[in-house]
Amino acid sequence: MIDIAKQKMPNATLINWDFTKGLPYEIRNYKFDYIISTYAIHHLKDKEKVDFIKSLSTLLFEKGKILIGDISFETSSEFEKSKEKYKEYWDNDEVYFIAEEIKKDLNYKYFYEYTKISHCAGVLTISNR
Repeated sequence: MIDIAKQKMPNATLINWDFTKGLPYEIRNYKFDYIISTYAIHHLKDKEKVDFIKSLSTLLFEKGKILIGDISFETSSEFEKSKEKYKEYWDNDEVYFIAEEIKKDLNYKYFYEYTKISHCAGVLTISNR
């Protein structure tokens, strides 16, 4: 994928990195208007998700935003209903996030918005207060 991206964006800085190890050293001194993640964060446990989001927030400009699109649910109830309905296909190795629970863990330090896209997906928008 990086090779294809290099062809399309020759001036971009592209880094191959395992985000379960935190932030890559190459970007720790940069600031961003937007940080976007799609269909990746469900590989982290809930505490790791929150810690990763907090570390990403340090890379934002004052009005910057983190956008996370992933398999997710607004409430625990929606999660449980979906898990029951699709139990035959459910992947128990993945940790889908529940918006109301992540919000509690992010507490007062962040602005937070969850936009439901479908019965099992949404976009989490986070910015610093």
